[in-house]
Amino acid sequence: MSHQPKVCRSCGAAILWAQVLEDDRKTVKMKPRRCNLATLEAQVMPVDWQPNPDGRVICMDRDGAIVAFVLKAAEAPPEGARPRTAHHQTCPDAQKWKRNQGRRGRR
Repeated sequence: MSHQPKVCRSCGAAILWAQVLEDDRKTVKMKPRRCNLATLEAQVMPVDWQPNPDGRVICMDRDGAIVAFVLKAAEAPPEGARPRTAHHQTCPDAQKWKRNQGRRGRR
């Protein structure tokens, strides 16, 4: 990938912003996992810039966009892939970025 890293606003680590994909095993096609139907924007996630052999996120360049899919629990990465880690697993400030924090129980 020839993309340049971005910087995490909390910890300053180098990250990639990747569109989250769902791997449809019945077809070769990959589609956005979560999509805002009003704007047709796929959900994105921060991923650590440096590959990690223990990582569960596979990133790839597709038509100039960084796309990613998360490996299932017992799934091995494809041959030649350079797995990465979702940044929310390594960022020391991940808790403050969680959505709906403190809203459970409110209705």
